Amino acid sequence: THTYSDLIISEYLEGSANNKAIEIYNGTGADVDLAAYSLMKQTNGRGDYKNEQVLTGTLADGETFVLVNSQASDELKALGDMTSNVTSFNGNDAVALFKSGEKIDEVGVFGDTTMWGENVTLRRIYGEGPTATYDETEWEEGDFDDYSDLGKFGADTEAPVIEMVTGEASDPTTIMVHFSETLDAASAANVANYSLDNGATVDSAIYEEGRTYVVLRTSSLTPATEYTITVNGVADRSGNATSNATYTFTFGYIDVENLAALNDLRDSYVEGQ
Repeated sequence: THTYSDLIISEYLEGSANNKAIEIYNGTGADVDLAAYSLMKQTNGRGDYKNEQVLTGTLADGETFVLVNSQASDELKALGDMTSNVTSFNGNDAVALFKSGEKIDEVGVFGDTTMWGENVTLRRIYGEGPTATYDETEWEEGDFDDYSDLGKFGADTEAPVIEMVTGEASDPTTIMVHFSETLDAASAANVANYSLDNGATVDSAIYEEGRTYVVLRTSSLTPATEYTITVNGVADRSGNATSNATYTFTFGYIDVENLAALNDLRDSYVEGQ
């Protein structure tokens, strides 16, 4: 789990009609008194922040605070912690989070009158921010009017990890990669998501729904050789992009000089490896 230096804006929802919302996330590792914080909006790219919304209460570590437009749908308002006119944006209204009057985070292009944020849901990539000047590379674009995960940022942020890699020297073109949780069918079967070092390649990926492992067909691997597999495009259980997963393994068998050396190796291997 990532620890943030301060609160961040974690989601910006510019939906149909008045379905507008801003989500704030506390990932600092401690509860935060919101009295020092406020949100302000820049209207139509005019180059100044006004419409201040002072925040109140305490935001617990790992929790979100959602501000929703007072004219939003009842379904959307039910997800909010506060109604606020600071969410009356229409696509070219940057929104910033201030702490004791200092801007600490921002979503949107300040001073830009073009409709950079119209009809879109922007979600912060987990681990990014706070950033006082908007950086679009820290955000992912979701579907229009999609607020299915509003209020859920940071929930179940542990990404799947590789628990072990198994294979047999008698079949040098196949390995089985075991993960800590059930895989997503589309991602698991995408061969482009896998890579091997030492000149080896992954040629195909075989996955069946509901499994925690994937079978990879590879170029011929050399017994007693150490390889590192990298899994790209990893996301946590909330769908936030995270770092690639890597795992180093030795394929097939290992030559050892004596029983003592074998016993030493046993301490470094997990069951089934």
